[in-house]
Order: sequence, then structure tokens, then C-alpha cells
Amino acid sequence: MTIVVRGADLTLADIAAVARGARVALSDDPAVLDRLHRSRDVIRRAVAEGQQVYGVTTLFGAMADQYVGPEQLVDVQRLALWQHKSTTGPRLPAGDVRAAMLLRANSLMKGVFGIRIEIIERFAAFLNAGVHPHVFERGSIGASGDLVPLAYIAGAVLGLHPSFLVDMDGETLDSHAALARLGLAPLELAADHKAVGELVVVAAVDTDGEAARLPLCMTAGTIAAVIGRPGGIRPAAVNARIEPGPVVLGRRQVRNTEIGSPRRRTCQ
Repeated sequence: MTIVVRGADLTLADIAAVARGARVALSDDPAVLDRLHRSRDVIRRAVAEGQQVYGVTTLFGAMADQYVGPEQLVDVQRLALWQHKSTTGPRLPAGDVRAAMLLRANSLMKGVFGIRIEIIERFAAFLNAGVHPHVFERGSIGASGDLVPLAYIAGAVLGLHPSFLVDMDGETLDSHAALARLGLAPLELAADHKAVGELVVVAAVDTDGEAARLPLCMTAGTIAAVIGRPGGIRPAAVNARIEPGPVVLGRRQVRNTEIGSPRRRTCQ
């Protein structure tokens, strides 16, 4: 059984199958590949023109207003992985890691991240060869939830350093040894857009009830109170989500958030 990864249409059955060991194949649909190449060109042009792109030509978080020149772009990408290689607790089961890798590859195939297709191909190569990065249960609460485990996966598939470990053929190998066994070399880092979305939404079972409305209103109010930047919930970012739940809630959040409008008093 082979699951085709195209940036959409994954089912729970697909995810469960890959978690149990099913193979994957990246879509060769020209429309999908065109989106990937065009989004990559956007990043290239932005870097060449000196535009500020969060996490690519800027630093992160509270230092997002700090521009990073071309000579430091690779260092920023490398540090973004190293600073999140900070975890503890028991290892995640291989099935959980496989599911996470599939979901990330599927998101990247949507063609809105500006990432090189070679990196996504590494995800597929690892899954199909049964190479599972060591990922642990506990990370920093300030690391957006998924950044720490994704850093361990990314460091392994890229071959960032031998300290990123994997399980392969019943052995524990460093990432360089695993790549060599696959006939691959470590990938050099470049100005790849961050693969982790910055949009934060709250999902609730009753999306028409107070359980869903309250956190959306609180988020909108917080953004307005701190004169925050609404770029992360602009329509283009919201509509780029794959899962229907976050798309619906994200669109409602866009309507709720009006920076600088003191007259706004209601939430939907």
C-alpha cells in the first residue's frame, strides 16, 4: 500500500497506515509541483531584494524586527534547529514519529512555505526505508508546541549533525551514518522558509458554542490590546491550512481581529 502525498486529502486511515509502516510517494501532479517551485521562487526573490521575511531574513519572536543579512541566512536556519534541540522524557513510539513526518510532508507539499522539494523528498525516503528519528515527549512550553519534536526530525533528515539519532534496520545510528546507508549526503541549509506555521487557533467540538467563541474573542482582544501584528491570521495564511477545522476558526478570527478599531465590541 502506498499513500500519495499531495498537500491535501489525507485521511485518518492514510495516517494510520503510514504509522504502521505503509510506503509513501510524493505527488507528481504538475499543478502540485508548480506550486512548490513558485513558492520557492518567492523566497528567492525576497532574499535577493532584501525583503523582511519572518524567520528567513529576520530573527524570531520578540526579535522579529531584526533584519538578517545574506551572509547570515544559513546561520539563522541552523540556529533555529539547534536552539530547539532541547527535550527530555521518554521517546515517542516509531508509529507516532511516522505519523508526524507524514503530516509535515503533506503540509509542505501544499506549496506555501517556499521550501525546497529535496527536503520533502527526504521525509519520504526516511519513511519508506523505515528510518525513524529519535523524538522525545517533552520540550519547551515556549516553543509553539511542535517546534521541538520537529527540530529533531528536521535535524535527522537534513543530516545537520551526527548527534541527531535515528533507528534503522534494528540499530541506533547517527544521522550521517543513516544517510550514508541510504546513499544520501547531508543537505546544506539555505534560506528555506520556516516549515512550522505561526497561525494559532483553538479547536472545539462545539464550534458554534461558547467553548469556541470565548478563546477566539480572547485572542482577538489580546492582539488588539498589545497592538499586535495580524499577519499570521490574514486570509491567505488562514486559507493555506489543510485541515478544515482550523480554516473555519481562522476565518472567524480574521473577522474578530481589527487592529486599532476601538469601536469593535462584538465577537463571532
